[in-house]
Amino acid sequence: ERCDLDHRAVPVHGMSLNFDGVDDEVELGAVTLGDPRTWVAWIFPDTQGESDQGLVVSHGDDGAGQRRWTLGWNGTAASKKLRYLSDRATNGIWDMTTGFATLAEWHFVAVVYDGALAANDPTLYVSEGNTLSILTVGSGLTETQTPVGAEQADGVKLTVGGTGAGLLSFDGLIGECAPWASKLLTAAEIAAIFRLGVFVVPGAYFYWPMDNTGTAHATALSRNGRHRTIAGAVAGA
Repeated sequence: ERCDLDHRAVPVHGMSLNFDGVDDEVELGAVTLGDPRTWVAWIFPDTQGESDQGLVVSHGDDGAGQRRWTLGWNGTAASKKLRYLSDRATNGIWDMTTGFATLAEWHFVAVVYDGALAANDPTLYVSEGNTLSILTVGSGLTETQTPVGAEQADGVKLTVGGTGAGLLSFDGLIGECAPWASKLLTAAEIAAIFRLGVFVVPGAYFYWPMDNTGTAHATALSRNGRHRTIAGAVAGA
């Protein structure tokens, strides 16, 4: 069973993969992103996914639920709020203060974070329609739990659409994913990506247009290759 290619293009470039909210994911192998780091993607959620905690991306899973960081829904039914989690002795948890007005439309999402210090907070970028908002703690982003201790180890598996163990599955479309390793993109750079696409800002560690069909691999366009396995799902329309 594989993630389906959905024939709707994302708003800028590429296509998207259709995740079923049950067990679909794209497993991207061990990745070292360092600190600081940036992640961007386009999402079209149908629901909040498995247990209202469907993950857009997860960095690391040791089989016991330990992940270096995740971006997904916050677990509260109908909240329409994304959550960023930094896995530590006491996890750092940040939620959108106000959820999206509508789930079932394209949203650009990006997170920039320096996990080297527990005192640091992430910045989340989200779009509704043509409007891109910058969410920081006290201004659209709520620190739900204060982090304590060091983050889990780097160099672990990166998974789009779930945990890497078939859990907390995303329900809907994900397209155009890219991380920047050891780089905190500026607000101007994030806004440029939102308007023009990933390649407007050089240096992405890798980039997945999510435009595969009839294969079991997500093709990466970057200097690092990273063509990775699509696990779970069926063909989309």
